[in-house]
This record gives sequence, structure tokens and C-alpha cells, in this order.
Amino acid sequence: MIRLLVACEDAGGARSVLPAIAAIQQRGDEVSFLCGPVAARCFVDAGIDVTPVDDDAAVAAAVAGLFAQPWSALLTASTCWGLRLEARSVIAARDRGVPSLTIIDFAARLVERLSYPGTADLRALPDRIAATDAFMQHQLVDAGITRERIVTTGSPALDPHFAMPSPPSPRESREVLFLSQPLQELFGEDPSRDGHPGYTERTVLALVAATVRDLGATLTIRPHPRENEVELRRFAATLPCASHVRADGTLADAIAHGPVVVGMMTMALAEAALLGATVLSVQPDLRGADTLLSNRVGLTTPVTEAAQVPAALRHALHHRRSRRELLRAAAELGWRPGATGRLVAAIDELVTSFPGT
Repeated sequence: MIRLLVACEDAGGARSVLPAIAAIQQRGDEVSFLCGPVAARCFVDAGIDVTPVDDDAAVAAAVAGLFAQPWSALLTASTCWGLRLEARSVIAARDRGVPSLTIIDFAARLVERLSYPGTADLRALPDRIAATDAFMQHQLVDAGITRERIVTTGSPALDPHFAMPSPPSPRESREVLFLSQPLQELFGEDPSRDGHPGYTERTVLALVAATVRDLGATLTIRPHPRENEVELRRFAATLPCASHVRADGTLADAIAHGPVVVGMMTMALAEAALLGATVLSVQPDLRGADTLLSNRVGLTTPVTEAAQVPAALRHALHHRRSRRELLRAAAELGWRPGATGRLVAAIDELVTSFPGT
């Protein structure tokens, strides 16, 4: 029996490791958790009882206490902001001879995710990194990480979507679902700042809402798990169209009501496409590279100029893409079912490669 410690801070990471955790628990292995509040909500919703840590002191105490125990391996997700409990756990695991594997669910700011306390020191580099696809693998190698550390597993979070049928809906829709992200909180309002993407959820929402009004459609806004819902509702009340903020239910539930999905650069846009939605990634005045890989293969449609939004949204409302077309686009990225099994196999290989830990 192996004893696996899981460290996870955000919702995307939690959803990436959950299927593998379920498989490992089902075969009788022991799993314990170190989670931030957002990830903890995901685990609790999945029926796993976890207690979150919510400040630096609590993380430090939890890391010290947990790594006083023997573990077969550490499995982490990855973030580049917040409590950084995943990066801190990797460093603690290395200091205590515990092998570690980090799965990265989104190919952005890779070096920052693997650094702590700096942003480019790579001090939080684990023994193995699970990449979602060959594109991410190449990015990691370009960042100076040896190929031997990288295993391309895919994202277990996507596995259920490959088997799920498209939600029933009419060919023409008058409903738009916006998947928000707290970009203004993360990057500020000044687009000239280093690292700023060139837009925020507020600038994009204003563009989308104006078009929704002109087209006589309706707008539902789904907040990001890290987002301040009160502030988002307050901003939504100023939009030029009728809109409502809805945080309940799953992404699949939300898409069933709004098969046209708009967002910016969240991985949830790619998931929405795999679930059968027609998806626009609206990133006006984009600075730097587009980090949403699904835009490269047409799984999601990039819109990088404000003037393009009305035509793009009008087309999306009247044209539904076939599921076969969407799955073919995903296959171009190398996304395919079976990521859960590949991640579990990578964990098992990690444990056997470091005997005696």
C-alpha cells in the first residue's frame, strides 16, 4: 500500500487530480490532503472530507506536521499566486526525501509555477512533471527542464467530457454563458503593467454585454471559484444588458442552458467545447502569447480585437459545431481519454523509482 500526500490550492488543479485520487483510493491506498479553501470546496463537493488551510502560518504548520510523517510520494497541482502551498510542499518533500510529482493543468507562467520564493528560481521543481500535451512538454523543455522529468499524461479533468454526449439544444441559441476570471484583481487595471494580458474580465464583459443587448440575447455570468462574487454582481448590474450571475451547478449544467460560451483564457473554455458548446475566447488587445492552447487548433475560437466581437458572437449564436469536429480539434493537441490511468501509472512509477521513501 502506498501513502500519498496531495497538495492543491485551486479549483482547476483539484479537478485535475480528483479522478486519479478516486482511482488510488478505490484500490485501497491511503491519501491525505493539504488544501487551500478553493480546492477544498472541490474535494468536499466530490465527497472527500478535507480541512483547508487559509493563511501562511497555517500552511507552514501543516507542512511541518505532515512531513514529520512517512509518505510514499507527494502529488501536487500548481499555481503561481496565493498561498503557494504546492510549491512549498515540493520543497519540503525534497528536503525529507519524499518523491514528488506535479501536474500542470494550464500552460501559462510555467516557470513561476515551479519557483518559490522567487518567480524564476525553479526551486519548486518536482521529481516528475505531468504535462497535458506535447505543446506543454516543449514549453517545459524550452524553460530548461530536462525531458526525463516530464511525463505527458493529459488532464484527468477532461476524461469524463470525452464520453459525455452533447447537451440537447436548438441549433440557434439566444443564450450566452460568460465564464469569468478575476483578472482585474490579479493584474490590476493598467494594461501597461508587466504581465498584464491587455484586458480584464470587466473590459471583456462590457464588450460582450453590448453585443448581447444588440442581438436581443440573454447573458449568464459564471464566476471563477477565486472570484469575489459580490463585486462581480455589483459590476454586472452596470452592464447594458439584462444579466445574472449564477455560481451553482456544474459547468455541464450551465452549458445546457447556454450552449454559446464566452470567456477569456480559462481552461474551462476548452472543457466547455468538449462538452459540446460553441466557444469564443475573447482577448482584445492581447499582450504577449495566447496561452489557451485550444485556440490554436480551433477547438475554441479566439477573438483578439474588440471590433470582431459582434460578428463572432452573432455567428456563434446561429451556428452550432458538431461534436465530431470538436473532438477532432482536441485530438490535434493530443488530448484523448485515459489521462487518469496515465497519471496513476506515473505516480506508481515515481514510487518504485524511489524505493525506501
